[in-house]
Amino acid sequence: MLSCDLTAFVCPQLFVLFKYQLKQVDFTMQGVEFILLEQANSADIERYLQANDFVYQITLTNKLKTIFVMEQGRCV
Repeated sequence: MLSCDLTAFVCPQLFVLFKYQLKQVDFTMQGVEFILLEQANSADIERYLQANDFVYQITLTNKLKTIFVMEQGRCV
């Protein structure tokens, strides 16, 4: 699994880097984990994932928000 730490970024850089990193992933091989600060606005990211049929899960722990993207192609 790949991991991408985006805690140092806020929108719009956060969303741009998220999309760039997401496009680099070969989902036939692995998923990817994005780590954001809990207070980071992830609404754009969630809308993008839903609109493009990604399977994902969001968890909140220790002031961090983790978005694990497993695959693309079917709805959650």
